[in-house]
Parts: sequence; C-alpha cells; structure tokens
Amino acid sequence: MFALTMMSNDSTMHPHGFPNINLLSAPDSALNQWKPRFKNTADIPTSFYRNETVFVTMKRFQGTANSWLLRQAEYVGENTVGQAVWEMDAITSGKELVLKPFEVVSSFQVMPPKSAPICFERAVIGLGSQCGLGYCAENTPIEVYKAYRDQIQDYYMSSSTRWNEFVDHERRLYKTSAFSPMKCIDTARYYNFQRPTAGIEAGGEPEFRQSIRDPDASDPSAPPPNSSPVVAIIERRGTRSVINLDKLIEKVIAKGFRLKVMTYDQGCGIPQVAYMMRDVNILISPHGNALGGSLWMPDKPFPLVVSIDTTKYQESWFMMTTTVLAQRIIIHRCGPKHSTSLPAESTCPYVRDLNLARKYLKQLDWALDQDTAEDDLMALTGPEYPIELFDKYGGEKLHPFLTSYWKNLSRYVDTDRLMALLEQVRKENMQDADKSYLQVCEEGRCCGPICEGVLSRNVVGPLSAYGQKMNAANWGEHKSGGSDGQVGGYDWIETHPGQTLKNWVA
Repeated sequence: MFALTMMSNDSTMHPHGFPNINLLSAPDSALNQWKPRFKNTADIPTSFYRNETVFVTMKRFQGTANSWLLRQAEYVGENTVGQAVWEMDAITSGKELVLKPFEVVSSFQVMPPKSAPICFERAVIGLGSQCGLGYCAENTPIEVYKAYRDQIQDYYMSSSTRWNEFVDHERRLYKTSAFSPMKCIDTARYYNFQRPTAGIEAGGEPEFRQSIRDPDASDPSAPPPNSSPVVAIIERRGTRSVINLDKLIEKVIAKGFRLKVMTYDQGCGIPQVAYMMRDVNILISPHGNALGGSLWMPDKPFPLVVSIDTTKYQESWFMMTTTVLAQRIIIHRCGPKHSTSLPAESTCPYVRDLNLARKYLKQLDWALDQDTAEDDLMALTGPEYPIELFDKYGGEKLHPFLTSYWKNLSRYVDTDRLMALLEQVRKENMQDADKSYLQVCEEGRCCGPICEGVLSRNVVGPLSAYGQKMNAANWGEHKSGGSDGQVGGYDWIETHPGQTLKNWVA
C-alpha cells in the first residue's frame, strides 16, 4: 500500500514520527485523517525523485505551475466510475497522485510506482484547519475564494476564442459519452433574455451572450442586472426533486426575470459551472452540492442563494459557505409544518416515498418487526416524528434513517411565498448598490432565522473572513481579529438579540 513518505538524511528529524493530518477541512471524525511516514534516505537504495512540490493546498504556499497534487482518498467511499473528468490544468500542469486504479480517469491522474517510493523535494499537506465551517479552528479569508474563482475564469474565459477552443476540445473528448461535463450547458433552457419577446428561447443560450465572460457588460441592450437579475434554477431529476418545479418556472417567467434552468444530472465540470454561473444573481436549488456553484456568481448585486429543503429537514452548511463569500442565503421549506406562514395542506402537501424508505432501511441493514412492519413503515414515513418507534427500536438506526429519508425526499415549493422574496430582492438590489455586506447583514438580510451564530463567526467576529489585508508574505493565512470597521470579539447574538429576517423569509 502506498503512503507518501517524508525523506531526509537527518536521522534525528521527527524522532516521534508525524502526527495525523486532517487533509480536508472537516470534522476529525471524518475519514480524512492521514499520517505521513518518515524514512531516512540511506535506508532506501532506489526511489523516484521529482524536483517539485506535492500539494493538497497550493497558492498559499507558493505552488508553481508544475506542482503535483495528492488525492489521499475519495469522498465517503464513492468512486468516480462513469463520471466526467474534472481536469485541473487551470491550476497545474503537473500530475495528480491517486491511490486507486478507478481514480485514473485521464492523463492527469497517475498511480504511484510500485517498485520504489516516489520522493518530492517538498510536500505541503493539510489545510491548517481553515474553512468557513464551525468545526475549523481558523477561517479562510474571502480573498482565497476570489483568487480561485478568478484563476479559473481567467484561464478558461480570458476571451471568446479561448472559451470556444475549450468547448471544442470537450465536445471531441466526450463525443460518444452519455455522461459529459458539457451536458449542463447543452441541456440548459433560457427564458426572457431576448428582448422584447419573452418565454423560452430555442437553441439554448442566446448567441449574443455566448462565450462572453460578462455578457451584460457586453450587451448594450441588456437591462441593468440590479433591475433584472438573472435567476438560475438547478433541476434534480432523482432524489430531492422539486415536484411543482414547472409552476415555479412559469411564475418566474411571468414576472419578467431572466431565467436559466439547468441540470447537473448528466455531468458538469468546474469550468462549465463557472461559465453557467458567471451572470447569475439568484440561485435556486434543492439542498446539495449544486449550491456550491454560488462561488462563481458575480459579487454585485449581492447574490442570493435559495436552498429548497423538505418540511422535516434543513441544514446550515451552505449558510457557512455563502457568508464567507459575501452572499445572502435563505432556506425555503414548504409546509404545512415548520413554516413561517403555515401554508395550507393544498399548497404544500406532505410527501411520502415508500421506495426511498425501503432503500435506506436496506442500506442500514434494518429489518422492521415482521408482525408490524407495514404499520412501522407508515409511521417512519409519516409527517410527525415517530416517537413510538424510538421507544421500540432505539435511536441508533432510527436517527440515521430519518436524516437520510427526510433529506432526500422529493419536495414542493411554496411558489407564492418564494416569488414574493424574489420581487423583494429585485427591489433591494437597487437599494443596496452602495452598501457593504456588513450593512446588509446589520439590516437582517444576509441569512435566515437560525444564522446568528454563523454571522458571529464568519462576518463580524474574531474569525471573520473579511478585512484580513493579506500580502505576499501571509497570503491565504487567517489572522484573528477583523478590520475595516469590524471589531474583534464582536458577538452577533449579544448585539442583535432575537434578530431574524422578519418579513425577509422564504
């Protein structure tokens, strides 16, 4: 089995060995702990040497265009078979070391040699417990996210010619593949971009916007983004699908918003996501990784991310990632329970999916009591927490089941309530042109009712992602204590007791 080895001719170096390293900015319980092993060069007669640096992080530690990357493990045991290739040529022309054969999906990935260790002049491993999530000891400054965004966009979208060359390459590469990173672009539907006509526009993205990094700035007939924001809706066709999506699309079109509807189900690479999000001001998607595409949204007007969750389930994960990007976020949950406006059952009927429930029962290897299995299944998938089943089976399997089931159910959108929010955001975009993100947060319009702690950490507290004033010497390194009018130790909960979004709730 391969392990990256630290080499030295100094036998006294690290006499007690290396500690476990958290490669990803994730809780210590996650399967991402890695322990380098140390060997003296005198003990290894043969090795493969690269006069380069192997990285998990790069720019912060002066990565070069030839540096190598290391993928220590795939995410939660999921393999990449059948997935489109996510190349990293915008970051490095080196190679990516992977440890499993199925992870070699292009010429960029390589397995380490079996005959001898592979040695690097330098290795930079781990992220220094830096991220926008609450379990990280330090925060990642906003400049780091923006630098990554700009590097990708500069590389692929420096000109229309450059983007078209990349697209031609991708089309040739995936010409016969059912799963292609170009699918999200090729299947996207556009509405209300052509003036003065409205409705769906045949042939995908209007020609006058294609291949252009900032299409509104290049189109003199385009309305100001503040007055006519571009809305993007991510459509999921498996789990977490929005049942009344067509109704939502109809209402967004009727209100005159420019709209693009896309799906990532058949593939979408990093450059393609960056391209699709480059002009989006409002992103609407079922909760999931698609919301991470907000990274590529323009800075102004302040972007809005709408996470569509189920009646019984919500997560604050993307509150953490959006607030370090100066973006607004709202969690939309259709009723009838746990909803601000308590909509009627006819607006948001409860969803039950017995097949989905059976899938997670099987995954958990949980066999219900044979005598009461059908009744127990109905209780598990009902609209109320099944307390009686907790008493019967305990929480060891009940809680993981409910989390997976509620999270992945299909869901409804309260279209009237969500459209009221979009109309309000359109007005606020005009009013917020000269405001800072901190001012918008002070007015209670950054995130939802459960995000006071998020704001304390990411926006105004000593771990704020803003005001770091980084230079070449400390680029990417978080420095505790904000600046630019932000006070270290500032506690949002203490200074804004009970503050929520009030009427700014979806």
